[in-house]
Amino acid sequence: MDQRETLGLLVEQSSGHLRWAVETVPDELFGRRPGPHLNSIGFIYFHVSRHWDWDMNILCRGQSLESDLWHRSGLSEGMGSEPLGIGIAGRGMGVGYNDAEVDAVPSAPDVLAGYHRALEAESAAYLRTTTESDLNAEIEHEQARINPYTRESRIRNVILHNAEHFGDILYVKGMLGMHDATYPGPGAEPESA
Repeated sequence: MDQRETLGLLVEQSSGHLRWAVETVPDELFGRRPGPHLNSIGFIYFHVSRHWDWDMNILCRGQSLESDLWHRSGLSEGMGSEPLGIGIAGRGMGVGYNDAEVDAVPSAPDVLAGYHRALEAESAAYLRTTTESDLNAEIEHEQARINPYTRESRIRNVILHNAEHFGDILYVKGMLGMHDATYPGPGAEPESA
């Protein structure tokens, strides 16, 4: 297995975990904050997806902010919300939002699930067609926080970011009363071998 295949498998696995975490959330809980100043599952999912789009389409593929997958797919209209101009550096990735800006992101599980599927497809296609030398070449981007960087490092960031927020989503699910059915709970007797 080469580097591209390994990265592709890891993106697929981290994405599958993310999907599993959100697919059982009822619509009425998707946009509910578990407490004051805490983010809803829907907002976390929005943030993870927007950040993935940033890493894949802006930093790896060199697209403009206005031509990332979100905008090419018409999601500003589909969500009824334009993210650009909000948050840190106006990137609209769910970072640096105040409470009102968080609340203004619509709760749209079906739209975000479609965005997620499209990000998976674009990432898989990119990894099938890029070369290892392109993945490992040092590049710079005027909007990158760290320069130079490699495309491989940005794809690793997608994997780690998905994993980090997978855990956050599970935590919020528990706060909303959606406990993990695979966990027996405190005081339960462990299964004997």
